[in-house]
Amino acid sequence: MGNICNSEQRDEQLSNSLKNTYFSENEDQPYAPIKPIIQNKIDRENSLQIGVCFDKSEIINQEICIQLWEGLVGNPQRQHQREPGDLQKALYAIHKNEPGRFAEVLEQAGGGQIRWFVWKTLLYSCIKYKHQAMKIRQTERLSVVERDVKRTFPSHPFFQLESQSSQLLSQLLNLVGATFKGIGYTQGMNYILAFMLMQSGGNIEQTWSASFLMFYCSKWMLYAIYMTEFPLMRLICSVTKEILKEQDVQLYKHYMKLDIDDSYLLCKWIFTLYLYNIPKQACLHFWDIIFQNGIFIMASINCQLLISIRTSILSFKNSTQFLEYAQELQQNQICQNYKEIKNNALKTIPQKKNILFCINSIKDQYEKNSAAQEYFQLLQDNFEKSDFEKKYQNWMENNLQYNSN
Repeated sequence: MGNICNSEQRDEQLSNSLKNTYFSENEDQPYAPIKPIIQNKIDRENSLQIGVCFDKSEIINQEICIQLWEGLVGNPQRQHQREPGDLQKALYAIHKNEPGRFAEVLEQAGGGQIRWFVWKTLLYSCIKYKHQAMKIRQTERLSVVERDVKRTFPSHPFFQLESQSSQLLSQLLNLVGATFKGIGYTQGMNYILAFMLMQSGGNIEQTWSASFLMFYCSKWMLYAIYMTEFPLMRLICSVTKEILKEQDVQLYKHYMKLDIDDSYLLCKWIFTLYLYNIPKQACLHFWDIIFQNGIFIMASINCQLLISIRTSILSFKNSTQFLEYAQELQQNQICQNYKEIKNNALKTIPQKKNILFCINSIKDQYEKNSAAQEYFQLLQDNFEKSDFEKKYQNWMENNLQYNSN
């Protein structure tokens, strides 16, 4: 890709430009908007290689990412040497040695400029070795996958203009079905892996390894969301209502009085990690805190989303009215204050005791589902213990081994 500057003069000019772009004298806004310099870079080289996102002004290449990194957190040694750095290694080091600083980067770089590198850092920090199933391989093509690929973000330029994008998504979804045979391919996965593929800039190897970790690791457990009868999805719905009861009693009582089926809205949000009826820019911010805090923060996000439409919910007299509202709900009608929703969700992260309470309240519904019972028992026995991650990994390995046999 080459260095960002070809001479010391250009390097100095860019350094000054970055300084003026990233930093502001206003203490309330220590980081000024960075879109101008990014747009200049795009116009100059038209190099849209890292993270297609949903706003072309936020698509940048690795050199710009490195400069952004230096502007946000500072790296005097690198700046003095004037050598191109490795953004991913820098992020790994900060995440390991300065978690507080890493959280600052996640917040301040929330516009998508280095998001894919941040997400990979958070994902790969949860596994100590590269699993053999993370390797790209040929698999049997499923007809249901081919059908859903055509319906996945059909109007987005990434799939309209990139002829190979749909083929890459198809291969990824077939890999999910072949790797996690206990759940196979389920509708909803197509949106998640498509979103990951777009953020990686079409890098199938990185997308698959990152997606695998989302299914495999105990922090995100997507495997359990798509298990038969969807135990984790139901658990998150239950925790959502517990948080809602604590945050807005009036809304909670009316919501429960309406007897609203979870499938009307909550399940769709969970199945697609908010890629259903939520503005894509909001999804990026929600995914930030899911990667950072784990899957159960979805209950907090769900709660805040319901509160954001409380006026409409309180006006409904029956569940049919809510269903009609949910079916007609468009992206431009919800979640316009997504940053406030994200910040409020971070203040109401589910407590372990609430999660365990919800497990006890719903596990009897799965008495005929041995796999779900085993999963709930795993959560119940080990949630409070330090070896939960290891126990969960062993459980996943048994599932992968059993499915492969």
